[in-house]
Amino acid sequence: MPVTCPVGPEGTIAGGDCPTHLIADTPAGLDAFGSHQRIANAIAGLIQTSPGGKSIGLSGTWGAGKSTVVQLLRERCKSEQCEVWIFDAWAHEGDPLRRTFLESLIAALTTKEWLTGPA
Repeated sequence: MPVTCPVGPEGTIAGGDCPTHLIADTPAGLDAFGSHQRIANAIAGLIQTSPGGKSIGLSGTWGAGKSTVVQLLRERCKSEQCEVWIFDAWAHEGDPLRRTFLESLIAALTTKEWLTGPA
């Protein structure tokens, strides 16, 4: 049965009788329907069967599951010879994008010891 919350003046909830529950904005650890896992598997298959490095972008609305697909792809690639690196362009809004991108990539490659020497 749905909970009915008393509404006070100006549309506010009257009293403290109506609890608010927030949903975390984090990738799902489990793909309940399998659709995200199928996408992650398809991307992993492309990575494994095509020669050379890859640059893959996921596009979708907020909450569509992009981060979940990336998380599942990372898990899948742990046992493979591939590395998933993420660059969040929104986090660097206002920064010189090309420089920030390259600095972040160099740092990731150096950490994995795929790149050595002066950076």
